[in-house]
Amino acid sequence: MGNAKHHGGADKAVYIFAREELDFWSEQGDVNYANGMFGENLTTVGVNWSEVLINQRFSVGTAVLEVSVPRQPCRTFAMWLERQGWVKTFTAHGDCGAYARVLAPGIIEPKHHIVFHDRPEHGITMGMVFAAKMGNKNIAQDVVAAHCLPEHHHRQLVKLIS
Repeated sequence: MGNAKHHGGADKAVYIFAREELDFWSEQGDVNYANGMFGENLTTVGVNWSEVLINQRFSVGTAVLEVSVPRQPCRTFAMWLERQGWVKTFTAHGDCGAYARVLAPGIIEPKHHIVFHDRPEHGITMGMVFAAKMGNKNIAQDVVAAHCLPEHHHRQLVKLIS
């Protein structure tokens, strides 16, 4: 059972992680991480989620999703993977996958491709927000100025740079 205070909700309805990242971590730990092993609901191929813009909308199958906030590594995640120093290691790598909100529910199957819609103009990527949320005050200033995050996450970054 997850911690409802830090997991789930409208902005964290779907967790997305790249197969390429699972392969990277498999090589680092000499473990074969299967799709879904990091808790993702959707494992993708060919998308670098750290470069996708916050609030980027995309369709997959009949669903329409919108990139919302980064995953922040925690002790529960580390315990699940049985990896010492996991939070620090995962953070240093900088590719956290992406959480998405559901704009239109639908059916997603393995054969479906991701189709990105118009890009937001702010230029703030998931990787930038992850770095900001993990304590990079310089990047946090840019993210706060763009005001592209849900209010709760925006306030956290305002507090960080204050």
